[in-house]
Amino acid sequence: MSLVPPIRLLDHYAEHIAFDVLQQPESRPEKGIVFDNLGIDIAYDDPVPVDDDGAALERIAFRMTVRVNDANDTPAAVAYRAVIGLRGLFERQSLSDLADPPPEETYLMHTVASAVASLYGAARELLIVLSGPAPFGKVLLPSISPAHAAQQMLRKQSAPPPGDVDEP
Repeated sequence: MSLVPPIRLLDHYAEHIAFDVLQQPESRPEKGIVFDNLGIDIAYDDPVPVDDDGAALERIAFRMTVRVNDANDTPAAVAYRAVIGLRGLFERQSLSDLADPPPEETYLMHTVASAVASLYGAARELLIVLSGPAPFGKVLLPSISPAHAAQQMLRKQSAPPPGDVDEP
């Protein structure tokens, strides 16, 4: 089997950004950033076919929201809260146009994982820029596994809604 062609990022932008300093500089909080409260939400639209000089391509729009210390149970002593929402437009070769196509689920998993890596990296850089001049220093988001995040998102998306399960 040949390597799956990479997904290509065409463009991305921030849909919303919120960055709050929760403590006064003189308070010297015990904890600057608590990553116990790191949340990532991912969604995407159905692929749209595009004909580019005979090449069968698909464009897919992804949305990602990264939340840091945005939960109700965030400790009171943290310094910052951030919510960053990004949208990215990606392009990939159509599965039907591949010489040796992988299973559809594998191709989708690869696509989502690549989009997660690109958008999370963009969110990470944006948070560094926002927090760099803040009183408690810059925030560097921890590394994540894009493949694991993609698996979780796809599992969650394919699960039936609560109360929608057939009972024997």
